[in-house]
Amino acid sequence: MRKQFCDAMVARGADPRVVFLSGDLGFMALEPLQQALGERFINAGVAEQNMVSVAAALSRTGLEAWAYSIAPFCTARPFEQIRNDVALHELPVKIVGNGGGYGYGVMGPTHHAIEDYGTLLSLGGMRACVPAFDQDVEAAVRSAGDMPFPCYLRLGRGEAPAGFVPPPFEAWRQLIAGGGPSV
Repeated sequence: MRKQFCDAMVARGADPRVVFLSGDLGFMALEPLQQALGERFINAGVAEQNMVSVAAALSRTGLEAWAYSIAPFCTARPFEQIRNDVALHELPVKIVGNGGGYGYGVMGPTHHAIEDYGTLLSLGGMRACVPAFDQDVEAAVRSAGDMPFPCYLRLGRGEAPAGFVPPPFEAWRQLIAGGGPSV
């Protein structure tokens, strides 16, 4: 989903209010976004707590702030900053977690994100966008970006099964119809 995310953010970055912070990630994936945004693309380094606080401050000034890292590093690690600096102030910061679930499975449990959106949705006013397929990412970015409140965009692996055409991205959608008995 990283390529689709990068493409969607390049398009969104035409708006001069968009600013993107990376937790020292995106190499060999986000260079087109970095080139498109120029000084509005900020490598915050391996300092996710600070990255979230800076995103909150930028959002407070009226900018559309996106904070991007590996899912557990931008959700669990800076949870206090998300709670105190973003959610309690109802700032529309967009937290982007790449590798949701076991997306970085081979890296071990420190890179697994199985409780990320459950934890963030416990915060008042927080929303989540979770695209299931690569084709959903553009609409999910648009949906997250247009929200006037904090949002978590969780990116994972999004390959649809061969021959399956996903319906358009929505808050809820039926992907397949079951043939079992009604419950």
